[in-house]
Order: sequence, then C-alpha cells, then structure tokens
Amino acid sequence: MEQNNNYSNIIRIAITGSPGSGKSQVLKFFKNCGAAIIDFDYLAKKAVEPDTKALNEIIEHFGKKILLEDKSLNRKLMRSIIVNDKKKRKLLESIVHPEVFRLYYKQLEEFIKQNINIVIAEVPLLFEAGLESHFDKIIVVNIDQKLQIKRLTKRDDISINDAISLINTQIPLNKKIEKADFVINNDLSIEYLKDNIQNLYNKLLSK
Repeated sequence: MEQNNNYSNIIRIAITGSPGSGKSQVLKFFKNCGAAIIDFDYLAKKAVEPDTKALNEIIEHFGKKILLEDKSLNRKLMRSIIVNDKKKRKLLESIVHPEVFRLYYKQLEEFIKQNINIVIAEVPLLFEAGLESHFDKIIVVNIDQKLQIKRLTKRDDISINDAISLINTQIPLNKKIEKADFVINNDLSIEYLKDNIQNLYNKLLSK
C-alpha cells in the first residue's frame, strides 16, 4: 500500500492497542477535547457496505452465508471464521484494507481543506498490517489483561477462550507499547482517563 506524501501540513496520529483495551472510548474522549478524528472501524464498515467492491470480493471467497438477511456483512460470523484461521484473516485484510485506506485519505483531504492540522485515528491493526508509515505519531492504549478479557466477553458476547483467542491474533500489547510514542492507561477511573487524554491533547497541540 503506497503512502501519499503530500501531508506535511497535518499531523496524523494513530490510536491502537489490543482488542477490548478501550481504543474507541479513548478516541471519543479525544473528540470531546476538540480533536478531528477518524474511526477505522467505521471506515471498515463503510468499505463492506452492500454492493461495494470489497463485499462482493468477500462473498466470492467466503460465500453468501457470510451475509445477514439485509445483505450486509455478518461481522460476528466473519470474526468467528477468521479468529483461529490466519490464512483467512490475511485474505480478508487484503480485501478490506485497500478500500479502508482509500476512504482514510479521502477524509484527510477534507480535513486539510478545513485547515485542520491534527487528526487522530483509531487503527486496531496498525502494527499487524504494517501501517505505521501512514502516521506521524502512535498512541497505544494499555490495559490489564484480566479486565481486557472481561470487557471482550461482555462486548462481543463470547466465551473467555474465544476472547483469549481474539487477543492472541494480534501482536502482544507489551510489544506494541515498545513501539509507541505515547501510552494511555485505561484500567483506572474514567476521570483519570479523561484527564490523561486532555493533558496529552494539549501537549500535541503545543508541538
């Protein structure tokens, strides 16, 4: 995936972490601080809407059983198929990621037109997909694994074993932290999290 280099006037910041670490919550709090944000999970949903090129490719490889009654992608079923199958997971990523990044750069162009100079994006598979070059700074959301598993079982309505399998599909969180420019801890109070995010956002604005 080739990077467009015409973005010297905008700071592109990625938020990543492990499944259930609270990346979306962190992104929401940055938005509340006034940050311009991009949600890659939202872009991923847009990329596979009915009648899109990406969804048609997914159907071609995985069959129509992967669809819900309204012809949209059954994301829960898709997740269960790829969670323990690296080959199928890589195939899905090869279909979806190019379209997601087309939408990402389209959104960046809009922000540039609005003279916005900091954009914060939630990118769950940043390191796994080798997407670091598309960003200038990286924030990793850290969390205690017991709490992480508890959140995943509740959020996705899955077993503890499935939650552990989902976590193990990604690079270990401690390895991601080693590559981060900033780390946000998300296993304490909401007030602590909000204060940390506001302080970090002020720091980013001052650079």
